[in-house]
Amino acid sequence: MFVSLSASAALVAEYRMDATAWSGVPGEVLDSSGNNFHGVASQTTTTQALVCLGADLSSTQDSDYLDLDYRALDGLTDFTFMLWFRSASDNRAQLISGANAGEEKEVYWQTEKGDKFKVELKDDKDGDIRISPDIDDGQWHHLAWTRNGRDNCFYVDGVLQDCNRLTTGALDIDAGGFIVGQELRRLGYDIRKDRGVEGLIDELYVFDSTLSQSAINLIRTNNLSGLGWDGSPRDCPPKTPKGLYYFDEVSWTGVPGEVIDSSGNDHHGNAIATDTVEGFLCRAADLSAAGTGDYLDLDHRALDGVASFTISAWIRSSQTDKKAVLSGANSDEDNEVMFWFRNANTFQPYLSDRNTNISSPNFWDGSWHHITWVHSGASSCFYLDGVLRDCGTLSSGARRIDPGGLIIGQEQDELGGKFKDSDAMEGLLDELLIFDDALTDLEVAAIYDNNVNGLSWDGTA
Repeated sequence: MFVSLSASAALVAEYRMDATAWSGVPGEVLDSSGNNFHGVASQTTTTQALVCLGADLSSTQDSDYLDLDYRALDGLTDFTFMLWFRSASDNRAQLISGANAGEEKEVYWQTEKGDKFKVELKDDKDGDIRISPDIDDGQWHHLAWTRNGRDNCFYVDGVLQDCNRLTTGALDIDAGGFIVGQELRRLGYDIRKDRGVEGLIDELYVFDSTLSQSAINLIRTNNLSGLGWDGSPRDCPPKTPKGLYYFDEVSWTGVPGEVIDSSGNDHHGNAIATDTVEGFLCRAADLSAAGTGDYLDLDHRALDGVASFTISAWIRSSQTDKKAVLSGANSDEDNEVMFWFRNANTFQPYLSDRNTNISSPNFWDGSWHHITWVHSGASSCFYLDGVLRDCGTLSSGARRIDPGGLIIGQEQDELGGKFKDSDAMEGLLDELLIFDDALTDLEVAAIYDNNVNGLSWDGTA
């Protein structure tokens, strides 16, 4: 839906963050407003976000931030700041830090423990802004700060949280003084430790006037629909799987490479004591035998080196006890990546031998169900039949999977083996997808809908 601004309001800066990658080159963080207030990314790049791509600021280090053109803030009196934020950390998170040579807190917008904003203008503060509900839940939240004279109001997901009164006057921001994701201790990239965002930021907008609550909500609605702030369409870079396993081969006989990766990356695999049977779409992998003898050994490169990822498949099983759908290992860590169910109601994913418990309905009823694990930054989320069920917190960083270490249907206690009967999956598996991106809620739901309608993951026949 088209957003109409008042005659006195204008978009000053629009940071879509849709570049496929950043490498520290000046001007690479593009301002799409037409004012050319571009920026540079320090020790961070883009990842799948709410609308196309966004900034991945999930590192716990202090060196990852965006250094944006100070002119986007300098001289503003009334304004609206708006962005999307996703984090599972309750630590302090500096959203925007604006400074000049004499004042480090010319503009100061920080979250703390997920339930409050700490804000200042020109070093003037008037208490914390309480947030309800908390925003440290690993979900996307739309945040907005409006200023009208002395009145400053704050919105979460389109809902007014509170207002306070701060000093008036135009903002004075010097070169190097508009930082997103870290707190400036003083001008010159002197970063205060342990104040950085540990999560993702997307669609950062700066307006030179106070927008109404209805305008804020309309922009939020547009973004949720995959549109630009003004309702214009967005052409996102296509997402393609790193591994795509239909399991549609007529049969498997133990020949190397016979489990076909249809992504075009040639990450084929081997079938060990298993074959294909009628599946959810065409055929599926039959892993229904009890014990450790049946499994798939896939090319490790389908998962090696990924940081954000999505793993999805259709599964049919009546087995309600613990089971490993996918196990990724290296020579030092047998639980580097594990798509693991602890019991009938708990998805318990592992990354680097750390796990988190994510609640799930009991779907082990002998019928086909679509399961998806999405990991981005420190957030891991579980989807059942296209619907988000819950999220937990796990470590960030790229995953190392060694040759022989990507196993389907068994849990590794050492690289490529040492399986246990009690950890084996017993059931059928179909349409396995591995992405080196975190898919959005809408994209997960689209895969589910396409498959239910007899189509491939992307809607093709």
